[in-house]
Amino acid sequence: MRKMKINFINARQFSAIFVVLLTSVAQASIPPSHFLVKQLVQKHATQKWVRMKTQLSLPLGNGMKAENSEFVRVTLWIQPSTGHYRVRMQNEAGKEIYSREQRTANQAAKKRPLGMRLLTEQNTLTLSRELKEESIPVYLDDELMALSSDEERRGIEKETLGRFGPQKTFFSWIIGKQDSQLWIEKDSFLPQRLILSRAGLPGGSQNAAASTTIEYRYENFRAVGEFPFPRVLIVFNRQTLEGDVGAVLRSELSELLVQAEFVELKSPLVATTSIDAEPALNQKLVSGFREWLE
Repeated sequence: MRKMKINFINARQFSAIFVVLLTSVAQASIPPSHFLVKQLVQKHATQKWVRMKTQLSLPLGNGMKAENSEFVRVTLWIQPSTGHYRVRMQNEAGKEIYSREQRTANQAAKKRPLGMRLLTEQNTLTLSRELKEESIPVYLDDELMALSSDEERRGIEKETLGRFGPQKTFFSWIIGKQDSQLWIEKDSFLPQRLILSRAGLPGGSQNAAASTTIEYRYENFRAVGEFPFPRVLIVFNRQTLEGDVGAVLRSELSELLVQAEFVELKSPLVATTSIDAEPALNQKLVSGFREWLE
């Protein structure tokens, strides 16, 4: 009788094969991009007001909180259903150094940065279109159904399954390729990363190789009244010509309330911008907030 030779694989080989199989199965069952965005939007489908109190600071280059770092206090009220919001900022001594209010989300109003609107936008169509404008391809249901086959529909979507977190422990749906991506946590459908690429550098650089990449990272979500908001939000600003890969802003949540109304909003707000006498760091924090979060 002829003996059969059996080759056993070691643990490392088994792990490699398992990862390949897992990835193949995952790619075959990745949901459509529009479905992912819809699930994200439904997370903040409240008609109430939301008040967030945060501390804004300049972090270390990797985004971690700098020891004994100076900060400014930010109180932000927003009604996601209307786009009405109010913001007040104070220095460490309690002096108000910036305030602003915007009552509507009409076309003439200042459009809030996409990195913040991921946390409050209630219109799936609007958010999908704006992501697409940022080279993050989100295809609507009717766009997919207009294609002739499932193979074409799968081919047009630019999605993968990736890992995120300190130990790469979180699975994420990733919409987009290369420099512009949206990472959505696989089970909670909450945002984890938003990466936006910009051609050219601030100041009007004409160098074709120049680019700026803004990245938002959302960590440790907390939910009140079914409205989730990250305990930590970090903004990175990468400029290819200057080699700057550091974090530029860190926002830490200290309070989150969801109510039908807030008494303090009944009083009119007089817009304030009095940062000229503030230390350079505070001026930088206010400027960063206005550019990337307001």
